[in-house]
Amino acid sequence: VVSNIERHDDLTVIEPRDIGFNAPLDQQAAAEALSLIHAHCSQVTALITRGVDLGYEIQKRKEFTGIFYPY
Repeated sequence: VVSNIERHDDLTVIEPRDIGFNAPLDQQAAAEALSLIHAHCSQVTALITRGVDLGYEIQKRKEFTGIFYPY
């Protein structure tokens, strides 16, 4: 699914291994990692995530209001 969009110049796909994790993150850890990335990268204009449980964790965080698009 990601292969269809990852070649866009204005899109960054971040996998857990890209930020130093060697195993999948649980939903709370992933949401926290995304919050930290967002705090340091104010130019983020959209956050697209996959999965209902992660979407639920993300939508609880006010910093993603208006930029969160669950897939």
